[in-house]
Amino acid sequence: MSDPLPDFNLILLPDWLKEPADKNPYADYEGEPQSRGRRGDRFDRGGERPRRGGPGARPGARSDTPRDARGGGPERRRDDRGPRSGQRSERPNGPNNPSNSGGSKAAKGQAPRRDGQRPPRAGQGRDQNRDNRERGPRREQQSPAAAAPQQPAVPLQVDFIPESEGIAALTQQIKGAPKACPLYSLARMFLNKPERHRVRITTQAPACPIYRLGEDGPISLNRAHLEREAFRTLRNSYYSEETQEIEAPKGNFSNVARCRISGVLLGPTNHHGYQPALRRLYDTRFSRRSSYEQFLRQIEVVNDPAVIEQWKKESSSVTVFRTLKEETPVEFKTLAEVEAHFRAHYLDTAVQSHLTVEVGGVASRNINDRALRDAIRAAWEKERGFPAQLANQLRPHFVEAGLQIWKHRKRVLFVSTVRPSRFAADTAGVSGNVAAILGTVEAQPRCTRADLSAKLIPASGDEAEAQKAKAALAADLHWMISSGHVIEFHDGTLDLPLPPKEAVK
Repeated sequence: MSDPLPDFNLILLPDWLKEPADKNPYADYEGEPQSRGRRGDRFDRGGERPRRGGPGARPGARSDTPRDARGGGPERRRDDRGPRSGQRSERPNGPNNPSNSGGSKAAKGQAPRRDGQRPPRAGQGRDQNRDNRERGPRREQQSPAAAAPQQPAVPLQVDFIPESEGIAALTQQIKGAPKACPLYSLARMFLNKPERHRVRITTQAPACPIYRLGEDGPISLNRAHLEREAFRTLRNSYYSEETQEIEAPKGNFSNVARCRISGVLLGPTNHHGYQPALRRLYDTRFSRRSSYEQFLRQIEVVNDPAVIEQWKKESSSVTVFRTLKEETPVEFKTLAEVEAHFRAHYLDTAVQSHLTVEVGGVASRNINDRALRDAIRAAWEKERGFPAQLANQLRPHFVEAGLQIWKHRKRVLFVSTVRPSRFAADTAGVSGNVAAILGTVEAQPRCTRADLSAKLIPASGDEAEAQKAKAALAADLHWMISSGHVIEFHDGTLDLPLPPKEAVK
């Protein structure tokens, strides 16, 4: 790691507790836009259905007005032509009977049809098609490829490794003050910052290796993806680039061709280098997005003398590429020739396959392969909840540095410079401050230095005596903490070591 790591905050409080109390977390919240239902505003904001015929009713819906007042009724026909000869004017009950459908089509806001078919209700066809699109095709209409089960994902094992420089910085910080810090909280501090850990990825299927570009380049489970990015990523490692001055084109040129999209000057249309430059620009920048005929429509001819002079100035220099890995360098004039040479000679060795790869924490956040990125994210979420893996990797480093690891209440592991040692039960031969400190901390566990000072130092009008008593109390408390008779935790609270019987439970 090139940049020095910042100091670890051993207070170990969540970020929301470190923010000011008067800060409003919802000050910039503007609310969500009011969304419409799938079938329109069928319910008002209060959640009630609008009444029939009311202001909120949809067009063509039935109202509570009697049918006779709306102009409908059982005597109205499907259209206004009247009954045919030889047919009865009354129809039996059925779905096509207007008397059973709640009124005529004219009363419902629908135009009568002459083909004898019943028109759909307002919005019915649109809603039905939308529902079918949301539900997807029927089971019998699905293709065999869609019905086939997906290929199982590659089983991956993801491990998080703390950075050695971060461990050294944290060890020196713990040694600076005799305070007890929880081991798992320290491990979570390495996990929360990507620059403090590395990620080791191991594939459990040897037939599906992990591909890597170069020694420490990007990784992926798809070899073709890395092959497409290989030349752009490793070009400077295999080839050098040099600009050489040449003689400017001679002749009287009245125009010059220019690409409207990229602004590249291609030269005069009657120049011998115009067609090669035109084809080279299309192959390198526009071949994937448009056809050659569409690309030609973006070429314009400019008669400005300043643009012509600019093309002459650009044409007076040429870029030359040379190989770096060969004893006799090979020279190329175009970037397309360089890429073809790279794919023919270096691509197979540039993309390597591994069963286990290791990347930095920052690089693991920028992996393009979705399968690898999702696996790292899932492992990070699991480890963040219970960082046992990182804690087990930190323990040997702390022990080697001379730190003590021990358990306290609720079997929590702590790290400090001294191992707790309970004071002897007989306190008759100790000073009054030591006995008072032991008695106060035992009666009030998790108290602070301020609590001890307020309880053990009586309030008096003499400021000098009060300062002298505080100095004596601080000196005795410091000796007891350094000896392990009193435990001072990372949050400033105090406690006594557990009794021997309670410690082994």
